[in-house]
Parts: sequence; structure tokens; C-alpha cells
Amino acid sequence: MNFKEKLTLIIIIVTLFRGTEAFAEDPNFDLRLTNRNYISSNEGYFDIVLRHRNPEQSDFLYAGAEYVIILNTDFQTEHLNYVYSIDTATYGSERIPLNYIGGLLKNFDTLKIIQGDSIQSGNEPVISSSSGTLVARIRFYNPDLYSNSCLLEEQFSWKTGPPGVFTRVYFRNSGETDLINNSFSSFSTYDLCAGSFCCLEAPLHPPVRLSPENNDSELSAPVTLLWQKGFPVNYSARLQVAEDSAFNIILLDSSFTLPDGNEDVSLTLATLTAPGDYYWRVKQGGIPPQGAYNEAWKFTIIPDSINLNLTVIPEGLFRFNQFDFEYKAYLRNVNAPFEIVDSCNVSSSDSLFRNTLKFVNALPGTYYIVVIKNGCIETWSKEGGEYLAGGIVNEYDFSLDDSQAYYENMILVRNKYCMYSGDVNQDQNIDLYDVISVYYNSNSFNSINNHTDLTGDSITDLNDILITGNNSKKFVSSRSPDFLKM
Repeated sequence: MNFKEKLTLIIIIVTLFRGTEAFAEDPNFDLRLTNRNYISSNEGYFDIVLRHRNPEQSDFLYAGAEYVIILNTDFQTEHLNYVYSIDTATYGSERIPLNYIGGLLKNFDTLKIIQGDSIQSGNEPVISSSSGTLVARIRFYNPDLYSNSCLLEEQFSWKTGPPGVFTRVYFRNSGETDLINNSFSSFSTYDLCAGSFCCLEAPLHPPVRLSPENNDSELSAPVTLLWQKGFPVNYSARLQVAEDSAFNIILLDSSFTLPDGNEDVSLTLATLTAPGDYYWRVKQGGIPPQGAYNEAWKFTIIPDSINLNLTVIPEGLFRFNQFDFEYKAYLRNVNAPFEIVDSCNVSSSDSLFRNTLKFVNALPGTYYIVVIKNGCIETWSKEGGEYLAGGIVNEYDFSLDDSQAYYENMILVRNKYCMYSGDVNQDQNIDLYDVISVYYNSNSFNSINNHTDLTGDSITDLNDILITGNNSKKFVSSRSPDFLKM
């Protein structure tokens, strides 16, 4: 190969290299206003989408931009009253990271999205060549109502040159940042319907519900429903609650209006108290037309637990000013055979012997309250039982009077009525067997947590013997409805 042939070859190689490089330096792209959608008759959004149109060439490495949109007042001067904002939610995986998109400014008929964080070399987003890459979703609404309750025709267009600010898109190649200008598309509602005015009566979307969530299964009555308002002015809504998901058996069908504002809507179902499964849905209004119901959501009301402040005093502890003890309380049916409905273990250290008990398995109703404590006679509440309501804190005090116990089976110590102490073998009687057990343990110096320690001083001694002996002389026994049948 001679020198001339070598020179020609070098020129051809350089030319090819530069030709390939030229595509990378000046990528062809579309910048579109697209995906117009109306959330309501007075509110909507559109997307700004950037698409690389030369996928067979080098990647389009995005290096930043500012976007300037003109609100064409020849179509609709009311645009100037609109409130615009950038929606920061993510729609699809192909999106320019939010930190690279700056804030949105509005000046008369101009919208401007300023450039965000500087994009460092090596971190440039690659612009999609298929569906395009989302730059931003712009939401808008007019806080003033239109007289005809609909959106009029409108048009957005790009500002692509001086004077003033204009749309600029930058790309990066081999570390160098360059400005590019290619194809721009605008959007007009004239494309959606013909005529000088385009009345888009888009129905309102169903509201976003906050609570209770679907299939929430542990709610106590009354249940409060909460959802986002979604429309700030002349708000109206219609709520339905039913026994079935098809809403064939509707329990509540209520329409109402609310003052202007953006506060969430809260509604308490005061009359819906019965335990069971329920379904709810809601649709919202504002500017007509009325929106559609959202899908049925299920919630379950469980029976209210029975909360009971119970005061009960063991005789031996009260005589010697001791407060720490454990006992078990039962709720029994008031009719034979007086089955146990629920129970609660209690560890008490209250100086007034008052504790709050929670019965989670019993429905509101009338029950006998039965207390069992080691070393004491089993004690039942007064004849006929006591009505215990759900959703409140009930009160029952055995110590007020001996009539608070079945068959007045309590002993007065100072100014309080107490459970009899001395039934150390828990056979429902205080008798010689109990006396012997207490006497034997007192001679054996048994002290720690012993069932014969009736006074709570951690030792079985003469005081325990005297209490057991005195009550055995009275032939003290447990008294209950079953006892009276014997």
C-alpha cells in the first residue's frame, strides 16, 4: 500500500467515526404534553414525556432541562385562575428521578419547571426510546367554579425560543453537556371534542378511603368512617352501608353536603352497634356530574369487651393492712346451670382493693360475678346477678354492704365487708380440716407463699390460726344459687 492509499484509508475511518459521533451529539427527541385526564369537572392532570427517537444510535443521556409552557388565553382566560402543582408520585419505572426536576413557577400565562439537582457524569438517566420517559405529572384545578359546571376548551403549548425564558433540554456525550432542540408537541381539548367550547363533564373519581381499611376485623362500635374529600368546594357525598357486598340489604343510605375546604370527611355510625360483618362504599359530588361508588369494603364489628372496676377485699389481708394478692373472677350465667361465660386473672396491689377487669368473651348482659382466691371462701355477687354493659366501665363493690354478696355471705371488718378467710383446702367450707392445716404449718415455720398465710405477712402464725378458728366456729361455707337448692 502506497502513501496515497494509506492517507485515503485514514480519511475514510475518521469520517466514519465523526459520522457516528454526530448522532450521539444531536439525538432526535420528542417532548410531549400527553395523557390528559380529568379527575373531576374542575380538576385534571397531564404528563410531560420525553422520548428518544433514534434508538438505533447512541443512548440519549439526559443532563437536565427547564420546561416552559404557555397557557393559551385565546382558548380560555380562566386558565389564569388555575392552581398548578407537580405530582411527586411515581408512575411507571421509566421516569427521570424527582431530584433532577425542580420546582414549578407560574407567571400570568407561563408555567416554568426549573432544573433540579445537577446531574453528575456517570449518573445521567437514559431516555426511553419506546414509551418515553416521564418528566413530570402536572395537576391543576380551579378554585373558582364555572357557571356551566364544566371545563371549557383549553390549550397548552411549548415556548421554544426567546424572548424571555424558553424550553431547553440538555444531553451529555463524552462528558460534554450540549443543548438540543427537536420536536415539541402541544395539547388542546379541541382534540377531544369539536366546537368552540368543550364541556368535559368528567365524573368525579371515587374518594380515597382512609379507615376502616378493607377487611378490618376488630372494630368496636361506634365505627367512624374516614375518607379524603377530594373536591374543595360545594362538596356533597352519598354513603351506603349494607349487610352484603352486593348492597342488596342496605342499612344506611345517606346524602349530605359539607362546607368548603380540603379537610378529610369523618362520619360516625352511631346507630350501627350490633356485632357482625358490614360493607361500605361512598361516592362524591361537587360540580356535577355525581361520581361513581368505589368498590365495597368490608369491616367487622366485634362485641364490646366488658370492663369492670371490681372492689373485693380478703378478710385476712384487710385486718393486717396487706394489699398484694392474686385472685380469679368469673362471669356466670344467671340461669341454671350457671355456666362460666368468661374469666379474668387479677394481680392486685391497690390499697383500696379496686382493680379494672376486662372480659373479652362475654356479651353485655346480666351475670353473677364470682371471686375465687386461695385461702378465702368463694364469693358470689348478689341474688339475680348484675347487668354489665359494653363500651363503658362498669362498677361493682363487694365491700359496700353484705347485700352485695349472695346470701349476704361476707364479714364486716372495721367499715368494709370482706370475703371470709380460712378455706385453705378450697372445699367451700371453713372447718376443722382448715384449722388443723393452719396449725400444722405454724408449727413447721412454713412461711413463703404458703396457702395458710391468710394475713399476707409471709408467715403462718397465731393470727392465721385465730382467723381460721373463728370462722370455722361460724360454719362458714360458700353461698351460691346451687347451694340453696341443696
